[in-house]
Amino acid sequence: KTCYTGEGVILGVIDWGLDLTHPAFKGEDGNSRIDRVWIQDSSGTPPGGFSYGAEYRGDAICSQRYTSTNYHGTHVTGIAAGRGVGASLQYQGVAPKARIVFVELGDDETKLADAVKYIFDYADSVNMPAVINLSLGLQYGPHDGTSYVDRIIDSLSGPGKIIVGSV
Repeated sequence: KTCYTGEGVILGVIDWGLDLTHPAFKGEDGNSRIDRVWIQDSSGTPPGGFSYGAEYRGDAICSQRYTSTNYHGTHVTGIAAGRGVGASLQYQGVAPKARIVFVELGDDETKLADAVKYIFDYADSVNMPAVINLSLGLQYGPHDGTSYVDRIIDSLSGPGKIIVGSV
């Protein structure tokens, strides 16, 4: 039996509301597995290559507890990459050893394409494959692959760059 844990993989989550200090997002060593956070509709220092939002890295990630008061991102990230809590580590996510990059989505569909690019660019910079989860419940475009966002996402994905969507 092969057991996949997400080790050596970036899990990107594009959503709203992540508890940055939740114990399920810590590694065996007790350190956070959240590598990057980009809050697109916040003021601050944007990530390289972008002119908006606030990016958090390293210790700055834990300088605040939540990205917003919507906690859907915590729920989704826990299912995908939660390590479990307590002595038994019960209720682990699918990939409990994955590194996490979270983007709190802004207010328009072009920001969705930017979020995908941001996560894949980070994964490239650390030489790791990436899987991005989109559980947004949004209805951008016709869902037939012809919209601007669909075409951009198609051009960004490929080997080692996978997008999983739920509507």
